[in-house]
Amino acid sequence: MANKIKVSIIGLGYVGLPLAIELGKIFNTVGYDLSKHRIDELQNKNDKNDEISKKDFTLSKKLTFTSNQNDIDNSNYIIISVPTPINKNNKPDLRMINSATTLAGNYLKQDTIVIYE
Repeated sequence: MANKIKVSIIGLGYVGLPLAIELGKIFNTVGYDLSKHRIDELQNKNDKNDEISKKDFTLSKKLTFTSNQNDIDNSNYIIISVPTPINKNNKPDLRMINSATTLAGNYLKQDTIVIYE
């Protein structure tokens, strides 16, 4: 059953990347980020935040990294893990969440589950 499940994670920062690494050990997982530079680093098993070891990348055999939004298509689960910075008035900046939600919405099918992390 795990082989038929596809999980896509939008945002590969402090939360999204470790989640993608762990899920990619079991499920077909797509790690998506807008930054082509970030994707290039991750494809070379390099985490600039030094949270993920090269061994962890290697163990996550079902994980692919992409900056191509079309790779999110046909996901059973879409996990949105993007920053929500707080401005000087302690109000969250929701632009990245709104953008990621719009992106995910383009690929929703019946029974797709969207999770905000």
